[in-house]
Amino acid sequence: MPTPQQEERIFDATFLAELSYIAKKLYVGSPHLATLLNKYRQRIEQLCSFVDIEHHTHLLDYLMILIEGLELLSDPEHCVSESECDFLQKIPDALSDYLASPNSSGSDHQMLALLRDPDWIRPISDEEEVSIPPGKLDSNQAGSGEGVALEDLLFSINGMSPNDVEVPIDAKPALDVVTDTPTDTEAEETQNTSSFNPDQQELVDLIKGELSEIHESTVNLATDLASGDNDHRINTLVNLSDLAENISNAANLIGLEGLGRCADFISRNITQLSLDVDNIDANQLFLLKEWPEKLADYLNNIAESTSTAQLLALLKEKAWPLLSKESEYSELEHFLSNPVIHEDEPDKRQITATADDVDLTLPDDVNQELLDGLLIDLPTQTEEFSAAIQNIADGGGIDNIETAQRIAHTLKGAANVVGVKGIANLTHHLEDILQVHAKSNGLPTQSLTDLLVRASDCLEAMTEALLGIDLPPDDAIDVFQEILDWANKLDNEGPGRTEIDVEKAPSKALADAKASTRQQNIQTKESTKDNQQSKQSTISENLLRVPASLADEMLRIAGENIIQTSQIQEQINVIAQKQDSVDIHNQSLQQLSYDLEHLIDIKGFMPGVNNAKSDAVFDAIELDEYHEIHTISRKLVELAADSIQLSNELDRDLSALQELVVDQDQLHKEGEELVLRTRMVPIKTIIPRLKRGVRQAGRLTGKQVELYVKDNNTYMDSDVLNNMIEPLMHILRNSIDHGIEPDHDRIAKGKTTSGTIELEFERKGNQISISIADDGRGLDPDEIYSKALKSGLITADDDLSTENIQRLIFEPGFTTRDNVTQTSGRGIGLDIVSVKIRDLKGSIDISSAKNEGCKMVLNLPITSFSTHSLLVRSRQYVYAVSSRGVEEILYPGIGEVHDIGDKIIYKIGNDAYNAIQLDVLLELPPDRRTIERNARPVLLVKDETGAKTAILVQDVIDSREVVVKSMGSYIPKLNGIIGATVLGNGSVAPVIDLPDLLHQSNTAERDHQLQTQAERSTAASSKPNFILVVDDSLSTRRSLAQFAQDLGLHVRTARDGIDALSIIESSVPDLLLVDMEMPRMNGLELTSHIRATPDIKHIPVIMITSRSTDKHRNTALERGVDYYMIKPFDEDKLAEYINMALEIAS
Repeated sequence: MPTPQQEERIFDATFLAELSYIAKKLYVGSPHLATLLNKYRQRIEQLCSFVDIEHHTHLLDYLMILIEGLELLSDPEHCVSESECDFLQKIPDALSDYLASPNSSGSDHQMLALLRDPDWIRPISDEEEVSIPPGKLDSNQAGSGEGVALEDLLFSINGMSPNDVEVPIDAKPALDVVTDTPTDTEAEETQNTSSFNPDQQELVDLIKGELSEIHESTVNLATDLASGDNDHRINTLVNLSDLAENISNAANLIGLEGLGRCADFISRNITQLSLDVDNIDANQLFLLKEWPEKLADYLNNIAESTSTAQLLALLKEKAWPLLSKESEYSELEHFLSNPVIHEDEPDKRQITATADDVDLTLPDDVNQELLDGLLIDLPTQTEEFSAAIQNIADGGGIDNIETAQRIAHTLKGAANVVGVKGIANLTHHLEDILQVHAKSNGLPTQSLTDLLVRASDCLEAMTEALLGIDLPPDDAIDVFQEILDWANKLDNEGPGRTEIDVEKAPSKALADAKASTRQQNIQTKESTKDNQQSKQSTISENLLRVPASLADEMLRIAGENIIQTSQIQEQINVIAQKQDSVDIHNQSLQQLSYDLEHLIDIKGFMPGVNNAKSDAVFDAIELDEYHEIHTISRKLVELAADSIQLSNELDRDLSALQELVVDQDQLHKEGEELVLRTRMVPIKTIIPRLKRGVRQAGRLTGKQVELYVKDNNTYMDSDVLNNMIEPLMHILRNSIDHGIEPDHDRIAKGKTTSGTIELEFERKGNQISISIADDGRGLDPDEIYSKALKSGLITADDDLSTENIQRLIFEPGFTTRDNVTQTSGRGIGLDIVSVKIRDLKGSIDISSAKNEGCKMVLNLPITSFSTHSLLVRSRQYVYAVSSRGVEEILYPGIGEVHDIGDKIIYKIGNDAYNAIQLDVLLELPPDRRTIERNARPVLLVKDETGAKTAILVQDVIDSREVVVKSMGSYIPKLNGIIGATVLGNGSVAPVIDLPDLLHQSNTAERDHQLQTQAERSTAASSKPNFILVVDDSLSTRRSLAQFAQDLGLHVRTARDGIDALSIIESSVPDLLLVDMEMPRMNGLELTSHIRATPDIKHIPVIMITSRSTDKHRNTALERGVDYYMIKPFDEDKLAEYINMALEIAS
């Protein structure tokens, strides 16, 4: 057995061999240059940690200078040169020579000479050289054998002796025959397997990549060998031989001695072929192109009989110039079929989780390019991991376990590279657990499966925390501890059906860790955001990251460009109209000049007109006589003709200008579309959060529910998407609580015990349709009508259709539950959905049948930046009417307007609709002019209830896409007005949303009719429960507030007891969530004050603190605290306490 010092040196040798392999792939123009330089630096840094100062006095100094240069090379603005690559390729050999004779004068001089290279980016300075003078070899030390040469170390890895080192080609057979058999001790250190440790696997992957590149380079080998001078052809083969030798060295390093011998055989045969390059035949050319693929096949199927046989067959081809004996091939077959992999002693797995294990803080020296890549890939990978785990929970097979294991391995590697310890640690142990089951071809137990689901949820929550979306999960350390327990159990006992007792008392170390984790988490979101901002890099190789504010500004400028283009188009139209008038005038002028000319010509024949100037020699017929009036008339005709010609040319120029403006407008719109895409995010980014919400709601209600998502690759504006999450969560919770039946009811109805919710996204033009369908009990119109009548939302005289009855569930205060739970019964869920969707300028359609499920369809705009609008005129004003909800445009004469009582009815065929003039809807002053209503165009608008209303407008001018601008901070929000737009003539027009206007009009009418005491009491009882969160930590207040809001509660926050009392004076809460330790007035003092005040002593108090001793708990309960919880709190348990406290309070 090697001594610990020998093992350390073997580790050094491993790194040096990998360093040499990486160095040979460094060249300018390599697409992987940055990655290879990073790996090169990592190997040097790792080598530093194993340097023995006693035996390598100055090596650490040399390596640190080298690392400084490598850090300079990693600067994105630095262009790596060929000379710098050559320098790095010399380093492995120099280090090898130094290790062969450490501290000798020659070794030091060689290293110093190399570091003085002026072509290196960071050569050693004179001062540094003086500070590390060359040492002299200690004869006693040299003779002791402590200075182990690199060659000795390499051979000690592979179970070979230094005497087996390669000799010249003509002095040895093509294949080495090693007759030494391993001793019993050596046999214990190795195993016949194809399993690799992470370092070995990384080297295997490098070999595969190298073989792939070699195979690609041999595609044109025939052309390279047939063209060029003799030196070029020889160099081509020599380079190929060197590459095969590299493969051999790397394979031997891992323990794949058979593969190493094959590559060595090929290398020396290629060298032999280079000695007679003119006589290479077709068979030899085939072998030169075939060997990389055969070696790669063997690596993909190590020790498999087919790949081994094919590789041996390749080596036995008679076309090779150097062949081996049959006994040597048999020996080689033995090595290929029985690879000897060196296996490291496995590390002892930790037993107790600590707060540091789940820490998500980014390191100070994080590589921003790597971080950018991680943040892009992490959401997708964690979603795929959760999907694989969920498939396992649903009864999936080994393929799902292997998929989850692969993703966990990828996540572990990426997190380790960036330095995110929390994700790296969790995925490391998850991978181990999954790997055990994948190898045993067995599925996890039910309790382990449940834990894996919780772990996947925790992993997704960690991802959201890293992205700055939410705080780190509070149960991370609990989940990690249970994962450790299972991993240790599997290490000791192997996979089985034995369950772990998860109720065992936690250790003191774990309790201390849990007490500190919450304090760490409350600042993680802010620190993560600060780290990302401070280290933000605007450019990476394939990604450009810009602030959201810059994207908004680009969008604003794009909108301004479109408006300016529209104004130019409008001005061109005005000029064109004037040009048309000029054309008409020119034609009139030309006609008048013709008439004048004709009149003068006629007058010239009249007798006596020109007698005064008559020539007696010729009469008027024999000779035309012209006077000044003739000349002027001729010039007038010519001028009119020139004017018409110029006018025609101007028409052509205007037409060309119009075409240019149209092209410019198209370019601006394309630019706007591109800028809009920077704000677009895929809907699939919110799917994990929705699935977690469904699982949590299922646990709270005790129901089994599956959420299936279809077509989640649609993109939406990030603002619209973020505002859409809350309504979707409410609908999903409502479907689970009200729609999905308990197990026994579903079985009685012939349904499966697991309920199903289908979520589907579909883009329709500029809108997105979101369908949420469940297979539950559906809506019962009779029950809804009875509840609404009882609560005063409707009267017995109201004649409502089935659809209108179903839509009553969106009314404020409506609920079918008689008791309040933490998921329902407060009458605020679907009301919030309706308000949110209306604020997003969307609509809700609902369809349901009793016992057949319920389906809701949300229609939302893709973006809020622009909208398609109709330009309509009302009096002297022009309005932009959003086309949302506009079903039809009916021009005058299609239908008729009638007065029936105090209502206006619009009839078209057999259909009749309530009608209203746009002026009345906008509450404009009455128009004193008398306008025939039947002469007005009509917009048929469908409101949020599905009812259609006819809107009478004065005129429809145009239809176009308009850029919606905010009305500004000085104008309050106006119902039905979503913004303003600038028209082509420069005037500003309000953008009107007709469904919103109709909703406000209907609401005002209903409120006027239903001002009864019953309604007022209903409205009062439908208010959400008010919870006051009291904590001196800002992050804790936010976390608790968000959690309570997700439960559908109204939340306010206070910094300490004094602030809380000032809030209680104005508004008494239904429940208090308080911390124990706060400035001015702590939680114990606040509770004592509340219990001593008669008006508020009934308020329940839940104390959430990091103090976990019985002394603190008993003191809190004595002061009047109802429930006592320790940070970090369990969300399910807190939700249960809140529900129980609210039930007591009600």
